[in-house]
Amino acid sequence: MFLLRIACTDISAIQNIEIIKPKGKGWEEVIALIYKHETDFFDNNLKLVLPVLTDWCAFNKKRSNNKIHRFISIKRNTKKLKLKKNFFIHDVAEEKILKVVFNSANELKTELKEIFDKVVSNTWTEYRAPYEGLCSKILEKPYIAIELIKTFPLSVIQLCDLFWQKNSRKKARRIWI
Repeated sequence: MFLLRIACTDISAIQNIEIIKPKGKGWEEVIALIYKHETDFFDNNLKLVLPVLTDWCAFNKKRSNNKIHRFISIKRNTKKLKLKKNFFIHDVAEEKILKVVFNSANELKTELKEIFDKVVSNTWTEYRAPYEGLCSKILEKPYIAIELIKTFPLSVIQLCDLFWQKNSRKKARRIWI
């Protein structure tokens, strides 16, 4: 995977910023291999797998290999992120997983819409609430969630309202009780 990231890339500069673009059939084959051995390979090789998926999804936002999206399924990884008491993911790895999910938002419309609707309807804003990590990252670092924000502008506005207004709503309830 390290060699794939070095040998099978096209490096170009746009406005003095170097951009690394995956090229060749090797990327799809490696992703298919990861997907095939998902259960025993992903968790044990997170440091090898995430850079490959991050590079691939950064350039293939609309025409990504569907196996990536099934592999990095929302149901699997965001549940791990919300159950931090049972499963620990380093902050950098967590952010990389979320970048893959954010860049894959166009392919994961149904799953993400379902998650956002659940979060808003159940007002899940507390720490360790389901999908709190996912939603907080969107609001804390919108620059890594640009594709997701483009795909779900109204849902993100609802999340902003829910998360940013939660403290004032709690204080208002305490005053009136």
